[in-house]
Amino acid sequence: MIDTVLFDVGGVLTVDPWQALLLTPGDGIADRLGLDRDRVEAIGEELWPEYSLREREEADYWRDFGAALGCDIPAGLVATAERSTLRTDPAASRAVSLLVSRRISVGFISDNTSFWFPCQMRLLGEFVQNSASHHYLSYLLGVSKQTSGTGLYEIAAQSLDPSRTLVVDDRAHNIDRAASAGFPTRFHALGGDPGLFDAIAESLER
Repeated sequence: MIDTVLFDVGGVLTVDPWQALLLTPGDGIADRLGLDRDRVEAIGEELWPEYSLREREEADYWRDFGAALGCDIPAGLVATAERSTLRTDPAASRAVSLLVSRRISVGFISDNTSFWFPCQMRLLGEFVQNSASHHYLSYLLGVSKQTSGTGLYEIAAQSLDPSRTLVVDDRAHNIDRAASAGFPTRFHALGGDPGLFDAIAESLER
């Protein structure tokens, strides 16, 4: 019997912010500035551990990104890209509402930054924010899902009963790591088939 669901955020409930902002064809920062998308993606991957494992300011992120690229990234351009690229799964709020109505606890387990996690919560709305009772976030805990030894899943397993907690993620290596920590899992990618609502409903009806 499942009594808790832990959601990954980027790629499941919302887009991954840095990838959407930088790499979305046409609307992303790389295309708006005429930058090589492969190079932009490589820099994003390199910067991620520095910003996802401790609290940092978003302005520092864009400063460091611009320095690596050799060009400025104007704050106004970032704001414009946010408006056109950041989105949620339409089923996310409905899925959380279903869980809450069935008295199932909801939480988040995410490799995330101190500035993009709040942004994603605003996208998802107050109901989702206020319904979450568990937060396992890399920038708060200083480890990622894939940290050797004790990572986010192992920390979660210390305070929750893994056998009663469903983990929803969009990456196979995270699903494998969660399963190795004793959690039942469900793969879901943003906009995928089946939809998030159907995936959660099916898992609860087992």
